[in-house]
Amino acid sequence: SVAARMGGRVNADTKKPVDGGIQKVDDYTVKLNLPKPDISLVAGMADYPALIMHRSYEGDADPKKALAITTGPCELVKWDAESGAEVKRKDKPWWKGEFHLDGIKWVDYGSDPNAMLSAFESGEIDTDHETASDAVSQTEQMGLENSESATGSTSVARFNVGNAPYDDVKVRRAAQLAVDNAAVLKLGLDGRGKPADNHHVGPMHPEFA
Repeated sequence: SVAARMGGRVNADTKKPVDGGIQKVDDYTVKLNLPKPDISLVAGMADYPALIMHRSYEGDADPKKALAITTGPCELVKWDAESGAEVKRKDKPWWKGEFHLDGIKWVDYGSDPNAMLSAFESGEIDTDHETASDAVSQTEQMGLENSESATGSTSVARFNVGNAPYDDVKVRRAAQLAVDNAAVLKLGLDGRGKPADNHHVGPMHPEFA
């Protein structure tokens, strides 16, 4: 995920950063010299998969060693790529204040929402990371409380502007005017979310205007 976001700074032939792309200014400063403008740079580097490792990390594949030094309130107890992970609260103060949980356990139920719903019904879990749009109504029927957050996740249908008649901007604009995005959202996701505006950013994006 992060590797793909850094694609604009990687030499396609060597698979390494472009020459001169990363410059050490001093012991605390790194300067990036971009080969071309990249509006996604900060967002890509700040996204959750972009882990910054402690200087003592030497590439050990053991997640307990890789994540032994953190700024969070918990320490890793268990990690399994097939089933999930578990952390427990550290026995020392957290810089951000009180952490009110003894720990957190993540369970991977795969992509079938029915497995997640069954886990809710049995009391095996208290919350989930994300509920599939077509399963939200079922969680509401179960009396669960849903929270909602606007994201940039979307589905798109693009014209191949290299082929007629879509090489004509008037045709593309006419097609946009002919489609009711709110109706598409209603049909596709039961109206959950926000209608698209036919451009590449949403209201949550820092460059939205």
